[in-house]
Amino acid sequence: MGKIRFLRKGVTTHLRVLEFTDKEGITSFHRKMVEHHKIDAPLSKGSVCRDEVFGLPCAYCQLNKKAAETGETAPFRYRNRYLVNAVEINVTPDKVGIWSLPATVFEMIAGAIISDEWSDVLDVKEGHAFIISRTGEGLSTEYACVPAKKTYPVTKAILDQVKDPVEVVDDPGLDVQCDE
Repeated sequence: MGKIRFLRKGVTTHLRVLEFTDKEGITSFHRKMVEHHKIDAPLSKGSVCRDEVFGLPCAYCQLNKKAAETGETAPFRYRNRYLVNAVEINVTPDKVGIWSLPATVFEMIAGAIISDEWSDVLDVKEGHAFIISRTGEGLSTEYACVPAKKTYPVTKAILDQVKDPVEVVDDPGLDVQCDE
């Protein structure tokens, strides 16, 4: 997942989130990505759920299912992340990147999108960037996310870089998952 960007601790990030159109012609601003984490290591690096993301057999899901069938505790928990196309306007204003956002930030962005006050937040000409800050660490991490007051129009050159965010997620393959 080296092609995916993450919010950094102690840094205020200005993201201009962009919509994309998938293969089925549906326009959206995000893709849900499910990761598995070991129950005893909640802050560990996550592993992509092949079932949820690609619709393929997933070793982690199978291990959880096997544990449930035998009455044991599932060895992995799920964590939802949300992938978006975004321009980090205070760092690379001419480049679109795929960002992985935690559920709390995603909910704040979605709330602004459906809000009467910010209904145009994703508009190409009248849209706004989101100012996102991350404080704390581990299970004490907190996020703040608000739309910027100033509009941030998007050029055609930027729009030409937009893609379905799932395209950058690597399928680890079932063999690799079994080895892990």
